[in-house]
Amino acid sequence: MKKESEYKNFLHNMGYEPFYIHYHAAEQIAIYRSYCCITKYPKIVIDATGSVVKSFSIYGIEENKTKSLLLYEALVYDAQKRQNFTITNMISESHSNISISNW
Repeated sequence: MKKESEYKNFLHNMGYEPFYIHYHAAEQIAIYRSYCCITKYPKIVIDATGSVVKSFSIYGIEENKTKSLLLYEALVYDAQKRQNFTITNMISESHSNISISNW
């Protein structure tokens, strides 16, 4: 899926033990970079929710289900423009500090 032309510019890292996927568009990163150029102290807020993505069977094997999946979102609030924007997202069954910092 990562190499399919439809997704290759959005899906950046994927794994299955534990399952995770990192995704963002180049435009999101460009907007974030321009925000950093005009903001003295840029801030990122990370939020996670578990009500969006359901667990699923890996390889279609019912006994091999993912643990609880969380959707993580890295956000920025641009005070000048008075709007929020998303920088990047991650769906993951691993919720450790290491998993989040690797994202």
